[in-house]
Amino acid sequence: MRAGLKEELNEFWREYRRFAWALGLVILLVYGGRVIHDDFFLDSEIMILNPESMWYLWMGSNRFGMVATSRIFGLHRLSPWISNVLMACTMWCCGITLAFCAREWTGKCRRYRVFTRLFPILFVTAPVFVEQYLFVLQSFEISFGILAAILAAFCSDRFCRSDGFCRGGQSWFWGILGLVLLVWSFGTYQAMVPLYICLVLTAFFLGYLNGKAATALRYALCQVCFFAAGIALYLAAVWVTRRISGTDSVYVSGMVRWKIDGGSAGLTAIRDSMKNIFMSTSVFYRKYYTPAMVLCLIQACWYGWNKKDGAGNFLWFLLGAALLILSPFYINIVTGSAQPVRTQLVYPITSALFLAHLTVLPGKMPEAAGFLRSKGRALVSAAAAVCVFCGARQGMATAQLFQTSYEVYRNDVLTAVRMYPDICRVADTDRIQDTAVIFTGGKSAGIKGPAVLGELAGRSMFEAEAHTPVGVSARVGRLFTILGMDMQVVSGDPQLYLQATEYMESAPSWPAQGSIRKMDDIVVVKLSDSTV
Repeated sequence: MRAGLKEELNEFWREYRRFAWALGLVILLVYGGRVIHDDFFLDSEIMILNPESMWYLWMGSNRFGMVATSRIFGLHRLSPWISNVLMACTMWCCGITLAFCAREWTGKCRRYRVFTRLFPILFVTAPVFVEQYLFVLQSFEISFGILAAILAAFCSDRFCRSDGFCRGGQSWFWGILGLVLLVWSFGTYQAMVPLYICLVLTAFFLGYLNGKAATALRYALCQVCFFAAGIALYLAAVWVTRRISGTDSVYVSGMVRWKIDGGSAGLTAIRDSMKNIFMSTSVFYRKYYTPAMVLCLIQACWYGWNKKDGAGNFLWFLLGAALLILSPFYINIVTGSAQPVRTQLVYPITSALFLAHLTVLPGKMPEAAGFLRSKGRALVSAAAAVCVFCGARQGMATAQLFQTSYEVYRNDVLTAVRMYPDICRVADTDRIQDTAVIFTGGKSAGIKGPAVLGELAGRSMFEAEAHTPVGVSARVGRLFTILGMDMQVVSGDPQLYLQATEYMESAPSWPAQGSIRKMDDIVVVKLSDSTV
């Protein structure tokens, strides 16, 4: 088995060596700005000042895999540069692994040579990743979890195609390895669950079209059992780690909103999520998605029907395709609520699959398809050119979103530098480090020009949580502390924040004179009128 796998890897490397260099260049261009800048965003300030408390919160969120990854790689106190370098390298590994998996899932079919190279590039350049990797404290851990999910899908595919539950030997090796990777991935981030399902559906989709699913029902049942075993092991691991750490999962249980908000609100959330993706309502969801999805579905149905593989298998293929289309909305369906963009890890897979698959021509073209016979290479070249164009556009959007986040951080630092002397002057004490400071309202970073903005990309730490009952005081206070500007960080206290808001109601907003005042022993800074 080792010799066979080694030979497969060597064969793959000989064939895809140039692609590996090209993928590295794409990663450098898209993620290079993120690597060289040392900016950070929400929660990262906690990882700098008190990493143990963040690990405790992760354990309470059932993210034991994230904690394990962080500890194994020695990521104690956050170093943005190290985390971003590791993240970029892991994204390269994800792209290479996807190419290897796609090559295997398509039976090394030569008609898929272009697809297996474009599919990973379209995946790694997806702007959706920006919202996730703004949280530098977990950027590498998340990318490592994605890699584990891809490898788990590869292992489960090999296990199920060899009737793993009925045979021993090599098939059980893939099954055990797949389950370990599956539990690690699920224990890293809850959004890995729909990602893994999507990858398995992708394996089935590509395998069926290339003659690797002669018994579709048996394969599907095996995958369901494998997934159920993975979920059971994950829940067992959650129970064990929760008992050891003494944490609870209130954060996770609070995500399910069906009973809390009602069925109507849940259906509205699902509808809005579908609208966002199919109608491409933001920079994260590309306009090519819906046309590519429709064309890919028509193409795949035509190819699948012409296989003459039996009506039963074809119906299972159609069911798999329908589940694949719905996979970006699995979290919405389960939770009954709208989800932030950063949880949408499925979209990069489906968008890349639908678009890149348009470069594939049928293996056996009927006589009526004379046009495809004569113009096949030109059609593939045209489809590949469209993929390259779309990949370049979304890669540029990704790089620009990272640039926006850096400019926001830079402006936040400059705001803190300008504000701190005023705080010290109003505090009028030699013990400024013991002085509590409350910030009311919020203040944008003031990015100028046509910057590319996202859901969180472009949001200042001075405004990101201004809508909450406790405001931005804790976040901003920790930012000041990291920058060496001593003050007492005020933890979440809704009553104290409301009192400070009422006290500053008639005051102007910073930087106007009188925007910083003293309320008893507390310094209050009014950034804007509070919306709470």
